[in-house]
Amino acid sequence: MSGSLTGVRDQNTILVMSHGLILLCGVIAMLLPGDRSGASSVSEADDTLAIADVSVVDVGIGETRAGLTVVIRNGVIAQIADAQSVSLPPGAVVVDGRGRFLMPGLWDVHAHLTDATALALPALLAHGVTGVRDTGGDIVAIDGWRAAIRSGEIMGPRIVRAGPYLDGYKPDAPFRVVVEDPDDARAAVAYVKARGADFIKIHNAVPREAYFALAEESRQHGIPFSGHVPVEVTPSEAALAGQASIEHAVTFFEGGFSASLPPDPDAQLAALDAFITSGADTLAQRLTAEGVHVTPTLIPTVLRGRRVALYDDPLDCIGTVALSLRDQWDRFFPVGERDRTPGIEELRARFAQRMVAFTGILHANGVAILAGTDLAARDVCPGASLHDELELLVEAGLTPLDAIRSATLVPARFLGLADSLGSIEIGKRADLVLLEGDPLVDIRNIRRIVAVVVNGRLLDRTALDALLADVIARAPEE
Repeated sequence: MSGSLTGVRDQNTILVMSHGLILLCGVIAMLLPGDRSGASSVSEADDTLAIADVSVVDVGIGETRAGLTVVIRNGVIAQIADAQSVSLPPGAVVVDGRGRFLMPGLWDVHAHLTDATALALPALLAHGVTGVRDTGGDIVAIDGWRAAIRSGEIMGPRIVRAGPYLDGYKPDAPFRVVVEDPDDARAAVAYVKARGADFIKIHNAVPREAYFALAEESRQHGIPFSGHVPVEVTPSEAALAGQASIEHAVTFFEGGFSASLPPDPDAQLAALDAFITSGADTLAQRLTAEGVHVTPTLIPTVLRGRRVALYDDPLDCIGTVALSLRDQWDRFFPVGERDRTPGIEELRARFAQRMVAFTGILHANGVAILAGTDLAARDVCPGASLHDELELLVEAGLTPLDAIRSATLVPARFLGLADSLGSIEIGKRADLVLLEGDPLVDIRNIRRIVAVVVNGRLLDRTALDALLADVIARAPEE
């Protein structure tokens, strides 16, 4: 077999961060950012927990219901009732919810935990992220973390994971199964499925014929496939082939679109504008008709437009990023002469604005949007950047409710977990975030976290601050 399975590298090798950062031709290249049942859940609390007299954010009906008490037993929501009518057992832990708002725990639907390291797990929780979809990495390490979370040895979110990428040959890019022809593709799907992956993750260098063989083999094995649109395939073809989700807004503009662009950067941006105003609706309608979800990952594209400024004056949240990941950024995506070219940051910022606008077109045409950050991309922080992503989705035209759904109910449905997660309902697992302000009024209120409940286990503000302090203390050594 020409590609065989030699693309799976040594599991200790650091991932070369090509996802979401593929170069387009010419100056556009300088604009781009560089177990399905949820068995990985954290250990649950045995005691009764009640959040009393709280306003519940009902993401299903799209409104806030005030004056409710939510009772949690053994990690499951047991009762939601008028605060005046609830009788709690002796010894119940009661959290005062007056003037506060309770929403479902958030999902980051595009992350790379292998690169971010286990240090990211408590940082995610501290920002209300109770679920993560890992889109490529070391499945052995990730499954070790899932087991440790389940046993209570470490604190972290639920994890759904892909395992190794299916990709074309890329020297020194680890965690890859190299796919060069249809036979490779069929063998690779069987291999990843046998390793227990929840879904297949494809990258942009999968050859055209191999891609369609991969799609057919995934259907035969009953495992969804998601990822980039390979450069030899169009987004419409990917939709028709059954790709469950397309990752990164920028991937729509690789391949044939990039190859057709003129060399002048202003003309390239004009071409993007022309597509967004005249062609994006048709594409979006195709995606909607085929049920394709899109994870735009806007935040790394926006941050790329500020790369030099952030290198000179890093975000406060960078203190929660492992030193090994920051070193990886500097090795593979250093801030160099090209980044300091006069006008380049402005061009990148203008490109990012187009990606935000494109995301708005997708949403307006009914495409289901998933919230993800491409965690491990340069300047992306665990948890904090998901808050940024939700704000960018609102900027794109989503309502605060739509943005919250993109990180709660929509991921739960997409991942087949809506019977137990994604909304606040009796019988569902208690993954919750308690806020000081109503996120349906102002999406920025998702940052005002009072407490997080993960699988029924309460982490109050003191506990969350302690988690973050520990992460910051450990980051220079990991």
